[in-house]
Amino acid sequence: MEIQARMRNGVRKVRIAGEMTIYNAAESKQELLWKLDGANQIEIDLSGVSELDSAGLQLLILLKQEAGRQGKTLRLLAHSLAVLDVFTLVRADTLFGDPVVLPSGA
Repeated sequence: MEIQARMRNGVRKVRIAGEMTIYNAAESKQELLWKLDGANQIEIDLSGVSELDSAGLQLLILLKQEAGRQGKTLRLLAHSLAVLDVFTLVRADTLFGDPVVLPSGA
């Protein structure tokens, strides 16, 4: 999993690409939690996620909960088809409270 982050107008924008699976969730957990530091608003772009399993889903849930605990806003954006498939399967599409927009051609 590749994680890129930048600050723009006070919002930390994080882009995740590759597989969010059990094979890399543990090693990526701390890096993603650190992305919460220094910003009150965090946007996570999921358009590059090619695979998501239950460990990756748990990581997203943890990030959302931790942001809320810290009084920060975390939004998930640009859900890839892999993310949408899992969210739909486990009915997590409304769990995060973010609008889920189907990518063009879906």
